[in-house]
Amino acid sequence: MSKTYQLPKNEAQVAKEVTPAAPASAHNYFDLLEYIRSVKDFDVAAQMAQSFAFRVDINVQSAARQLFKLIRADQMEKLAGSSTNDNLADLTAALGEAAFAEQCFHEIGSSATGPVEIIRDLMALRDDIHEMAAELTSYCLDWQGHARSYEIPELDARFYEKPKMKIKATEARRAAKSVAIRAEAFGLSDEQAKLMLQKKMTRKEDKLREVEETLANQGHIVHVMFNIAMKANLGNFTPSTNFCDWSLDQQRQCIDATMKAADRAEEYAERKADVDDNDADYLKTLACVMRVNTDLDNVLRSPRFRAHSAAQDAAAQNVG
Repeated sequence: MSKTYQLPKNEAQVAKEVTPAAPASAHNYFDLLEYIRSVKDFDVAAQMAQSFAFRVDINVQSAARQLFKLIRADQMEKLAGSSTNDNLADLTAALGEAAFAEQCFHEIGSSATGPVEIIRDLMALRDDIHEMAAELTSYCLDWQGHARSYEIPELDARFYEKPKMKIKATEARRAAKSVAIRAEAFGLSDEQAKLMLQKKMTRKEDKLREVEETLANQGHIVHVMFNIAMKANLGNFTPSTNFCDWSLDQQRQCIDATMKAADRAEEYAERKADVDDNDADYLKTLACVMRVNTDLDNVLRSPRFRAHSAAQDAAAQNVG
């Protein structure tokens, strides 16, 4: 059974020594790379850096997939007004050809540049982020006292990896609640309710497997879109090498990912403390994670992020 730890008052100095200072400049120029490098607990910093790097790669793929959707939608609209027999499957296959896809990209024009700019911004810092993850990981030891390693992944290969999707916890809770309500309303036995929930979850799993298969089959096309984005002439656009210049959506996703990673570092330290029966290292990690969560939460609560969230909420309410 896991222990429940409390930070003793005499650990206040430890917390001060192992945690970074709060971000400066009213968070307007917050740099996540610089912040992670300032985290003095290497296990926490390494976890944060690895998650940051992984999120960047995922977001590059997501932006390339969005570009694919934009181009395909544009071409489908053109096909709808013609007498050709081309269908969605044929068009999707055609977009897998680099030359045709590039021609379609130029036809759609500036409306396709949003995802392209995201890709270029992320790629401008990708190497630095992965190298930081590799460096910080090398300072950490595994449970046997050996130095840990981090292998920088080839981005091209990531496009062909089969995604692994899981049912969200909120979906599972909603399904269980739905079954409980139905069971009570119709007087079902516990066994009948259990069987109903199993069938419901199986259907959800089947849908996820279908989505996984679809995404895997599109890997080549999305990779083509990525290559087009990297070659595209965007006029006066210059990719930013500053985290604070990324879109706020991208910044928020990366900050969220690193906060969750810090929590995982605490869980790892807690398990290790259970095995070693030594609380000292865990207390240092806990102090660090508490400070990291406070700092990053303050960034997300800063005026620029709050204004952005409010604008998004207002836009969502105005849809339709």
